[in-house]
Amino acid sequence: MSASIDAGGQFKTPEQSNAYSSFAYSLLAFFVLAIFLATGLSAKKDLDNELAINIKRAEDNALIYEDQIVQTFQLIENVARTLQFTTDRQLDQLTPDDLRLILQRAQFSLPAIRSMSLVDDGQNVFASSSRGNLGLKIDLTLFQPINSDGRNTTLFRISQPWRGRDLSSGTPSSLDEPVSVNDAYFIPVLLRLNSSNNKSDGFWILVAVNPDYLLSRLSRYNNEKTDSFDLITTDGRVLLSDHESLPGERFGEFHLLSSILKAKKSTNLEKNLLAFRVSDRYPIFIITRIERQEIIRLWLEKKLPFFCWIIAATGAGVLIFWILLSRINNAEKNHLKQQRVVYRLSQALAQSPSGILITNLKGIVEYCNLCYCQMVEKSASDIIGTVTFMFDSNLIPASATIDIIDGLKAGQIWKGEFAHANSSESATREVQVIWSPLRDEGNEITHFICVEHDISQLKKMQHELSISRDRAETATRAKSEFLANISHEIRTPMSGVIGMTHLALEEDMGEKAKEYVTHARTSAVTLLGILNDILDFSKMEAGKLQLEAFRFDFKAWLDGIVKPHAMAAKDKGLQFECNVSTEVPNWITSDSLRLSQILNNLIGNAIKFTTLGKVDLSVRFIQKLENSKSIEKEYFLEFNVSDTGCGMTSSEIDSLFKPFTQANYSTSRVYGGTGLGLVICKRLCLAFNGDITVSSQPQVGSSFVAKVSVLPADPPELEFSIVPSLSSVTSRATRDLNGLKVLLVEDYPFNRQMMVVLLGKFGLNVDVAVNGQDALDRLHSPDSHYDVVLMDIQMPIMDGITATQHIRRETIFDNLPII
Repeated sequence: MSASIDAGGQFKTPEQSNAYSSFAYSLLAFFVLAIFLATGLSAKKDLDNELAINIKRAEDNALIYEDQIVQTFQLIENVARTLQFTTDRQLDQLTPDDLRLILQRAQFSLPAIRSMSLVDDGQNVFASSSRGNLGLKIDLTLFQPINSDGRNTTLFRISQPWRGRDLSSGTPSSLDEPVSVNDAYFIPVLLRLNSSNNKSDGFWILVAVNPDYLLSRLSRYNNEKTDSFDLITTDGRVLLSDHESLPGERFGEFHLLSSILKAKKSTNLEKNLLAFRVSDRYPIFIITRIERQEIIRLWLEKKLPFFCWIIAATGAGVLIFWILLSRINNAEKNHLKQQRVVYRLSQALAQSPSGILITNLKGIVEYCNLCYCQMVEKSASDIIGTVTFMFDSNLIPASATIDIIDGLKAGQIWKGEFAHANSSESATREVQVIWSPLRDEGNEITHFICVEHDISQLKKMQHELSISRDRAETATRAKSEFLANISHEIRTPMSGVIGMTHLALEEDMGEKAKEYVTHARTSAVTLLGILNDILDFSKMEAGKLQLEAFRFDFKAWLDGIVKPHAMAAKDKGLQFECNVSTEVPNWITSDSLRLSQILNNLIGNAIKFTTLGKVDLSVRFIQKLENSKSIEKEYFLEFNVSDTGCGMTSSEIDSLFKPFTQANYSTSRVYGGTGLGLVICKRLCLAFNGDITVSSQPQVGSSFVAKVSVLPADPPELEFSIVPSLSSVTSRATRDLNGLKVLLVEDYPFNRQMMVVLLGKFGLNVDVAVNGQDALDRLHSPDSHYDVVLMDIQMPIMDGITATQHIRRETIFDNLPII
């Protein structure tokens, strides 16, 4: 019978030979019935005579088996008892390694011994010929006879069979779970070696007896292989058997045990012919067994040899035929199952969206699926039998793939990418390749399998995404640079507006006109603050924001920030408190301008969004953040600004640090602002290697915590006030600057006019240049002498940076200050 797959992919199920099977089983049943009928013709007299002969033979075998088993146990006992004479020291004084060598020599002296172990009175194995037995705890009550009164401690004791080959892998059998015929087992025997001075002082010797040795030794005396025997303990457990009895189970004729132990021999003719021999030296007895049916079979062999020969030959033929038929049916079933599995796997490979190749060890293709054929634009007949690309030296140099092929032959998996030309050679395709070895039933590598995924579209999408990302980044940089430039250009005239309104307010005018100019100046200052935020944000977006580091008096700096906000809070009817930890150093090194920007924004927002209650500012000094991974010493200032204002919801907090976003769209209507302040604070804190966090509840208040890195600094040798009063600045400026000649370089006319007026108020003589080149010309004028240069940066023709570089190259201007 056979099974196959047709061209359409359908299975052909093999036909079953039911007729032949039925005939074979009927023939087998007929001959079995004939055997039973022939047995009934036996005569009673001949059968009794045959039984008597077999009983005598069973008794003789029992005597022989008893003698052989007793001799074996006696040899084991002698070997165990002579252990203490193999060395000049007491055994309990030797190390475990020395004892192991002695026990191994004793074990190797007798094939019946699998291992020998020494057990102390605590039932622990402290030495053994097998290292795995060390430290095991042995239940000595499993051995018969059980010593309950402490006497006769030198008795030879036997336990029920144990599963396993040794103590370390063995477990005692039970009546419910005897040792299976397929399981390895051993017979533990135990005897006591007492000290010569004290019977209670000594140890136990536990020997694992090899049952296979006993079986092989007894089998030599059963030449005809017609008898069976059992080795039984005095409590009725089977120790050894050469038939269906399982080691560890109770002897089948247990009711005979008491009579056997009394008479020491017995026979029974009800079901089996049994002969018993009870050992005088050891707690065991031997049973030899001949089944009644076996005697009848032997009798038939004697009386009807020809008939029995025919029956036996016929029965053997039937048995062979039945076995062959069963094997053929099983083979066909297994073959059909395998074909179904192969068919399903082949369908999975054929329908796979990935290209699949199977090659031999030389790289010759033996299988390819439809997807691979479509990928290379070839038919299967053109691919199968050819060398795959990785093994083809004409396509890929051997030096590039020899390591890959060697790795596959060593059982490794290789992953990589290749670019293939299609058969039309009009385009290339990029594939991700996975090569793996295939093994047979013996775990030998016989083939290689290649799985290819076409990633051409993926690569194309990645390339397009990369181009789009570059364009987006270029656009972002251009936008940021434009925003920075336009913000600067707008801020320049705004500065002129602020300066002009400042000058106008110092002139005599009517109250109404003065009110209008004051409002105009306030609006201009507000607009300038917005422009400054936009400029700072654009610098951050363009990556041009740089932090400075210089030493300053922290408490004086903080006082200059807190006082204006305290006055604003007081004007609004709010309480304002500032608490500075004593750990904060007096002098620190950092960028005070950017720190002021962060703190002013946080405090200003707290006052702006609070109508009732108070605003608190607390400052702490932290040596290292908890989640910091740096091994260097880190120092941080923590500013905590809390208020009792309107508060925010969790969704409003999520959008709080997004550019041009406020917690609520109505906020700009009520409070004003661009939504950039907190974004700038956030990015400044990150630039300081810190962070800013917020917690808030609606109608309860908010709390902002900003952490920024700083460095503690030593105070200067000569202290001075970092925030002098306005009166002192004015008086000192008037005293020190009067009569100095200044070159003002400014391209914006209104700013020039404003600066000339303001500088004139300090008694300065001012000359004006409209750009950097004009400033160079005036400096090189023969009759010119300037004490200081006030230089703008962005100007036409030549900017301030370039002009300053030209000035600094000439030694005659080394002492000329440029601001």
